[in-house]
Amino acid sequence: MSKVGVVTCQILELEFAHVLLNDPDVKEIWILKDEFSEELIQVLENAWETAKINAD
Repeated sequence: MSKVGVVTCQILELEFAHVLLNDPDVKEIWILKDEFSEELIQVLENAWETAKINAD
């Protein structure tokens, strides 16, 4: 399984969430949880019903 790491800013995170949610090859997402990632985590969890979101 391929892995990729991405650093994104809060301005582009919703666009990046859209890309992740619409890519059929994405099976799992890991996010570094901090005060800046809360909105991204919330968007992904709300939109991806079968999501495997790991926020550590």
